[in-house]
Amino acid sequence: VTEMTISPNPADVIATVSFTTPQMVSTIYVYDVTGRLVKTYPGNLNKEVSSSQIQVQDLPAGTYFVRTLDANGNETQQQMAIKH
Repeated sequence: VTEMTISPNPADVIATVSFTTPQMVSTIYVYDVTGRLVKTYPGNLNKEVSSSQIQVQDLPAGTYFVRTLDANGNETQQQMAIKH
């Protein structure tokens, strides 16, 4: 099972989403605590990556959930805090 980590956490401008094994990530989703989708980042289905950077400076400070979807439809999720 692939695990995902987010650093730094809390994030301010850019957060790095890292995986224990390289993944072909199709999409990265960011949800607020109410479950509302607030950001979507395109992944890369051309190659496996061990990490992706996401811009978070335009999101309000608070708690979010980052969910990734890989090429096979597998999801990983991790909590992320944003602090400005």
